[in-house]
Amino acid sequence: MNSSPFLEDKNKKTRPSAFSQFVASLRHAMEGWNTVLSTQRSMRIHLSVAIALSVVSAPLRFEVLETALLLLLVGLVFSMELLNTALEACVDLCSPNHHPLAKRAKDVSATAVLVLAITAIVLFLVLFERQWPLLYNTWPTWTKPMALAACSWALATAEWAWFRHHWAALPSRIVAVLLWQGNLAYVHNVAFWGLGLCLLLLSGHQKKATFKA
Repeated sequence: MNSSPFLEDKNKKTRPSAFSQFVASLRHAMEGWNTVLSTQRSMRIHLSVAIALSVVSAPLRFEVLETALLLLLVGLVFSMELLNTALEACVDLCSPNHHPLAKRAKDVSATAVLVLAITAIVLFLVLFERQWPLLYNTWPTWTKPMALAACSWALATAEWAWFRHHWAALPSRIVAVLLWQGNLAYVHNVAFWGLGLCLLLLSGHQKKATFKA
């Protein structure tokens, strides 16, 4: 008697569903994010600058294309830093001993991140210059929301500096997110407010990276 149909049915039952595969992919992506954020000081700097950018940009009235361009550059800076970390890991794996070409590869990759980050900052300053008169004339209106956002950013930065890799950071993370949510009623640029909230949530407790030989 041919048992192949039963084997096919068994394989169909054990095969993971598309949703399970999607969840697994998200989990692997978050593990990569946690690893980079835990081990790379430059990524934590990028994250802190991006949140500060969200603080400043939330009350501004950027055009849709200006907002989209800035958000694109922020995403590109993060992506380039992730690729830079991946390249460094590959170089270390292929060349565990010091080699001039390995150093050149790492230096050029780090330069690419730096160029993109400087471009994003310069573009923001150019766009911010157009918004400064409006922000200056209405600054009393923004005292409270900017204070809330600044306190939220300060708590997040303090957490990375003092409580990183420890669950003691959770209370300060919760307070930072609540302060950020309280700022929503005052913002004009919801996209940057949402970016800041997303980055706050993604920058929570990070596990120490462990590598197996």
